Amino acid sequence: YLDIIHKECRRCADIVQSLLTFSPRKSPEFCRVDLNKLVENVMRLLHHRLKQFPPNMISLALAPDLPAIQGNPAELEQVILNLVLNALDAVDGAEGEIVLRTRSKDDDWVILEVTDNGLGIDADNMNKLFEPFFTTKPLGQGIGIGLSTCYHILQAHGGEITVDSAPREGAMFTATLPQYSHSKTTR
Repeated sequence: YLDIIHKECRRCADIVQSLLTFSPRKSPEFCRVDLNKLVENVMRLLHHRLKQFPPNMISLALAPDLPAIQGNPAELEQVILNLVLNALDAVDGAEGEIVLRTRSKDDDWVILEVTDNGLGIDADNMNKLFEPFFTTKPLGQGIGIGLSTCYHILQAHGGEITVDSAPREGAMFTATLPQYSHSKTTR
């Protein structure tokens, strides 16, 4: 029972944090951020939950010497967490594979890709994915603010998020952020 209570408290905290993304509030402080470290932090946060899955289900392909970005670490961790949790929901247990990859692009951008071999996304739903409260999950398993939250956080960081997917062929979510030297210094 304590485990259930703990999981539900964390879920409620995630919902509140996501809702705060849509409300007017003081802008968080930006600082120099190592995206690879944020990915590793999120994987540590998920360590207990990941024990129920095969050990090799998630692999990391983190670029060495990845350029820094400027941002709010807590918000960026929320993006990574949402993308990983969505990928976990999309894959089928023992057969599932998820890859988190970082890389730089054109000396201006830092890229995070979260790829899975899960259910994929129907073409009819592709243009609705980032709308608040849109979900393809069964009732009680999602409220539809995770990807919308990711969209708004990345937009506030001067970045973007895109998706490439087809039904039963998995999905790849790509978060693109400006490198530190090219980032805005204030919000």
